[in-house]
Amino acid sequence: MYIEKDWQAIYMQLGVLSNEMPPDLFGAGPITSEMRIWLGKAYALIKQVGNGADPPLFSSASDNLSGILRETNANTIASILFRNLAIAESNAPATVTGSFIPVGHQFDTYAAIGKIFSMAKNTIFIVDPYLDEQFLSKYALSTPEGITLKLLFSNKEDTKLKLKPAIAAWKNQYKNLRPIEARTAPGKTLHDRAIIIDQKDAWSLTQSFAAFASRSPATITKIECDIADMKIAAFSEIWHSASPLNA
Repeated sequence: MYIEKDWQAIYMQLGVLSNEMPPDLFGAGPITSEMRIWLGKAYALIKQVGNGADPPLFSSASDNLSGILRETNANTIASILFRNLAIAESNAPATVTGSFIPVGHQFDTYAAIGKIFSMAKNTIFIVDPYLDEQFLSKYALSTPEGITLKLLFSNKEDTKLKLKPAIAAWKNQYKNLRPIEARTAPGKTLHDRAIIIDQKDAWSLTQSFAAFASRSPATITKIECDIADMKIAAFSEIWHSASPLNA
């Protein structure tokens, strides 16, 4: 009996798993129970995608993570995961998909972020603990005129020293044409990277804007409605308690 695949659900779940890839997957430490759970979930979804030999290859690489070819097998796992994410993205409805960005594909990054920014009618809210001044020169000009750009990042002195003059120059040049607000959150309160459009739609980024897809593949994934509502509420609470960056 043929059962039609729920590509939207597969894509969303693979996107979440790509964001949660264990950082010690490529290390030399033990294979923890958390890693095994993550590998099991990823295998189940890759099996649903059904892309040729990917499921058995993923299973074999997972089973041999503790051997001498740890890094090789970890790279195989990551490659298969992102490949299947891209396949699921191509089959999911256009309204829910995000973007898979290969290493070094800077133009693809600009295009994907610009596409999201273009949807804004009122505000674009950026959450990134490691945001730097390059965000303004690389991505901020994709903000439509008249839309308020809100930046939330960690309260680190080196970050503030770099962003403060850049934001001052932005305000001096664009004034009310491209309004901008920036706030710093206390250390360890920000962990995720997100784009929130008009306080109703949210996308998750696997890497910081500062080095997006520069050293490893990255994804931008639209967050499901219920989870998006919770994240937007949480980030909004942090925003209201954060300190304005006076530039």
